[in-house]
Amino acid sequence: MMFFLTKCLWRLLLLSMFLFTNVVFSAERMPPMPARIGGTVTINGVQLTRTTDTGYSFTVTRESGTVYDPPAEDTDGLNAADFYSINIPIYDANDQPNGAKPGEAAQIHVYNNGVSLTVTSPNTGKFLVGGSGSINQINLVASAFSVGYVAPDGQCGAKAPCYATIQHAVDAPATSKTTLKVTRGEFAGFRLTQSKQIKIQGGWDSTFTSQAPRTTFIKSPQVIAGSVILQNLVVKP
Repeated sequence: MMFFLTKCLWRLLLLSMFLFTNVVFSAERMPPMPARIGGTVTINGVQLTRTTDTGYSFTVTRESGTVYDPPAEDTDGLNAADFYSINIPIYDANDQPNGAKPGEAAQIHVYNNGVSLTVTSPNTGKFLVGGSGSINQINLVASAFSVGYVAPDGQCGAKAPCYATIQHAVDAPATSKTTLKVTRGEFAGFRLTQSKQIKIQGGWDSTFTSQAPRTTFIKSPQVIAGSVILQNLVVKP
């Protein structure tokens, strides 16, 4: 009889330990480990260091431009190795429904004092997100040409900064070198009176993901100072 009671008590003890362990693990359930990217940053052929990174920040978004939650960004400068470092949250239906799915296309953006720069490596900043806990080195190369967007209704989707006219974009207080991406349609002329280098690319669709040649029309620009390069534009006299 004593043996039987001892055996029963032992089984109850094991069962209680099992249930307690399950409760502890359930309470401590953690979201997936982030996918980390990092690397060097080269701007106009010069690699950034911790002493020259003032004003620079880095953000990863989906290819569509929508942000992850929690945000995937580096806003506190380069680390001791002169690398940027970004943790990309990985999708989990319960804990991180707005995280990235491994293998999905993403895009990294480089900003200088809030102005978007043109990332040339990887091409347009696009790459594939790694799996949970992955660490990948992606060295960035960017141009000091800032990027602005122009759409007739002043609505550029997730793209920013966005302007309703080319004149507003040309006059904006951006860096001295600027690329303006303009949607298809007809736009009024503009005057450049500041010593800026402006590159205007026409023919973009409403999401700024593809171009159709020679579909954006503007009247002849007046260049009083600086210089203007026109691409994919038909100029009406």
